[in-house]
Formats: sequence, structure tokens, C-alpha cells
Amino acid sequence: VDGVYFPTSLQVLALFNNKILSLPSTVFSGLSSMIALRLDNNGLGTLPEGIFNGLTSLQQLQLFNNKLTSLDENLLSPLTSLWALTLQNNRNLRFNLNALPIPEQMQVLTMENITSLTIPEGISFPRMRWFGLSGITNVKGDYFLPSMFSTMSRLTYITIGWRGLDADNLPIKNICNALNPQLAASRNELVNFQVSGSSYVSIDACSFLDSLDTLILSNNELLEQVILPAEVGQLDVSGCKNLEHINSANTNAALVDISNTNIPFSQHICNTVGSRSLTARWMRHANFKSEENA
Repeated sequence: VDGVYFPTSLQVLALFNNKILSLPSTVFSGLSSMIALRLDNNGLGTLPEGIFNGLTSLQQLQLFNNKLTSLDENLLSPLTSLWALTLQNNRNLRFNLNALPIPEQMQVLTMENITSLTIPEGISFPRMRWFGLSGITNVKGDYFLPSMFSTMSRLTYITIGWRGLDADNLPIKNICNALNPQLAASRNELVNFQVSGSSYVSIDACSFLDSLDTLILSNNELLEQVILPAEVGQLDVSGCKNLEHINSANTNAALVDISNTNIPFSQHICNTVGSRSLTARWMRHANFKSEENA
């Protein structure tokens, strides 16, 4: 990329899947009209200071699947139009939400599988629609999560979960209570709710989620019980090795994956939960292996 000059009228620049290891600080100089930049799926370890200077029109920045370790607090500050930022799978990345230029205009923010995230007090995301926060090694300021979630009135997709996230430091009901009034007031419909890789033993999915397309509760290895909301289109609890019970008395989830769980075989599972498609691979409970249930 060094020595390459882009036309100043450029609006979309896609440099993904190019094995780029570094970029000069002036590579995007003069591209004030650019609205979307893809740098994902490269080998970037750092981004030089000033690389985004002058990119005042940039709305979408994709940096996922790189080797970034940090984003300096002022690196993103020139991006005053930014509303979408994807950082997932930068496994050594330490990120502070204070680095976002204008949090109140963010609509998409994905940070799954990074090393560390710092959540500052009072941060607000009133326009957030897609929020990814799972697989993080260390979350600093997790006690600010309920107040942060309470600002997300337009949310349609959320994923959370990391080792150590449990009922002691962040009960599921606190998340539900934070989301409920905002989503109800805006009449917004949360489509996808995901809790993965947590240390919860029991998950009572938010009762206000009257109609949910997808509920993903996969790979919560300590999880023993799930209580479902009224209506779920697709349920995934695969990889919850200790899960024995799904309370689904009033639920008919058409597409269900219970693979690699300890749920016993029952006719109820086939008749209600998983009425259209039931995936049950590598089942751990003994009665799934009996000839009587074959």
C-alpha cells in the first residue's frame, strides 16, 4: 500500500484479505469523501498516529480479524461521522470505549474475542442497533453495563458473555430490567439475544421478549437451567455441557440445537422445543444412548 495514491473522490475503499502488516500514516490523506473503509482480515498489529486525520465523512470502519493490540485514545477522534466499528477477533486488543469519537451516534459496535475492554461511567448509545460484547478476557467497569444498556432504545442484536460473568456481578434480570423500558418505549423489537461463554448457572431469558427470532445461549459451560420467554423462533444451547433442563412450558421453539448438553431424552423436546428441527449431537446424558429411545 505504501506509495499508492487513491483518488480524492473515493467513497468506498476495501483492502481486506491482503495480508497487510502495516500502513503509513499518510496513506488515506485527502480522502475526505470516503464513507466506508475495510481493513479487516489482514495482519495489522498497530495503526500509526494520524492515519485517520481528515476522514470526517467516514461512517463505517472494519478492523476485525487483525492483530491489533491497542487503539490510542485519539486515533479515532477525527472520525466525527463514524457510526459502525467492527473490532472482533483482535485477540490481544485492549480497547477503551472512551476512544470512540461520538458514542451517541454509534449504531454498530462489535468487540467479540478481544483481550480487554474498559467501560467508562456515563457512556451512552441511544442509536445502537448491533452490539457485540463476548469472549473478552477482562472487562473493566462491568458494573456500568446496566446503565449503558438502559440507553439502547433501538437495539435489535446483542451478544454478551465472558468467563466470570455470573449472577453475582451481573444478574441476567439486571440486563433485562435495563433493556426493557427503553425497548418498550421505542416499540423496538429485539431480534437476536445472545449470552455465550459466561459463568451463569441459570438463565431466565427476559420475560418482556414476547417474540424473539433467535436466542443463543451456547457454550455456557456451567449453565444448568434455562427458562425461555413466550416465543422463540430459534434456540441454540449447544456446548452447555451441564445443562439438564429447559423450562419451555409456554414456548414452541421451531429450530433448536441442544448438542453437547446433558439434557435427557423426552418426547416433550420433540413435540414442543424443536418441533420443526432438532439438532442433538454428542449428547452427554445416558438415556440418549439407550436402545429404548433410539
